[in-house]
Amino acid sequence: IAFQFTGDAQYLHRATTLCRTMQNRLADPDGGGYFDRPDDPTAQGALRSRLKPMFENAVAADVLVTLHYVTGIAEYLGRGESALVLFADEYAKYDTMAAAYGLAVNRAVNQPTEIAIVGAMDDPRTQALLAAAWQAYVPWRIVLPLDPARDAATITTRGFPTQKEPAAFVCRDQTCSAPVTAPLDLVRLLNS
Repeated sequence: IAFQFTGDAQYLHRATTLCRTMQNRLADPDGGGYFDRPDDPTAQGALRSRLKPMFENAVAADVLVTLHYVTGIAEYLGRGESALVLFADEYAKYDTMAAAYGLAVNRAVNQPTEIAIVGAMDDPRTQALLAAAWQAYVPWRIVLPLDPARDAATITTRGFPTQKEPAAFVCRDQTCSAPVTAPLDLVRLLNS
């Protein structure tokens, strides 16, 4: 989600809007998962048949799981898990073609490393920390840009201290680091 790279809330809004559209037009409320196209009774021939491809459902699940961690909305995680459970008995026959599915399952069942960047999004120091959050190899990470003007309630709820300068907090398994204010120090922490 572009929001994780920029901190620009318009990207988060777009992602949630697309997921709402996907839910309304493609979700199978009875069997779980997502169809490849909206229902169209007037479609010709094979276009009337809706499929639930494993790859597309894995991608949808990955986006939903990511949105869960970015927004804190549990419903996204449940929808993502529903799309994955649909293929639990058959993914093995796809061999390496099931890699996207395996990655999505891994993300659904494991907690990511969360990198919370607290600072005004128009501050170059905040943007430098956002960039640094992506410079280390961390296989499963969520970068959470938190602007005090926009996200004061989340910052308070999460217990991040209010500071004059932007800071990053690396959280793993319910434990967060002390504030990190230098981009190079953040990269070093992520690499440790």
